[in-house]
Amino acid sequence: MNNWKSFILPGFFLVIILAGAVFAYTELTKNYTPSTPLPAVVETDNSFANQAEIPAAEEAVAEDNREAAENPPQEEEKIPANDRMTAPDFTVVDGDGNTVSLSDFAGKPVIVNFWATWCGPCKMEMPHFNTVWETYGEEVQFLMVNLTDGYQDTVEGVKDFIAEEGYSFPVYYDTEFSGAQAYGVYSIPMTVFVDKNGGVFDAAIGALSEDVLIQYIDALLADGG
Repeated sequence: MNNWKSFILPGFFLVIILAGAVFAYTELTKNYTPSTPLPAVVETDNSFANQAEIPAAEEAVAEDNREAAENPPQEEEKIPANDRMTAPDFTVVDGDGNTVSLSDFAGKPVIVNFWATWCGPCKMEMPHFNTVWETYGEEVQFLMVNLTDGYQDTVEGVKDFIAEEGYSFPVYYDTEFSGAQAYGVYSIPMTVFVDKNGGVFDAAIGALSEDVLIQYIDALLADGG
């Protein structure tokens, strides 16, 4: 009888411990799961998205963009305007330290791009963003949101980078990670396309070419949402 208890009791307590561990893990991970995940995020084959410069990266991104340009998203694949989730609002600061929110631009299509200076693919697509901003900046609001962690990227350091590269698009600084948390940003570059009524039109992870950006913008401007 004692031998039977010596086998059963340890097993019983092990089951209790494992069950408790599973419950604790489930509860804790709730805090790290975006409450409003973006629908149907398009992700390019860009495994180096969060890394620094990689020699072969540019050709790999170029190939991805050529394929995307040859096979643009079809209109029927887009989420109908009435079924789109509302784009989560967030607040960042501009170069002068003024707070700016996504909701400030209601009534106008918005393109939100999350990026960092240490991200190679981010830097590869930035000339394309600058070109399309110079063409469509009056019709579409661009929010080039830097993930300003205060270490790898600081406000002053990013300003110097933008000046050295000669970019003129508007840059905003996510110093409190408001935007990163609102959109569950886990890989950059990440671009979110918001329609004029504040609905998420589409989203993409990975570097985008100028042609693909123009396709998205044209679709946004033609959209009734």
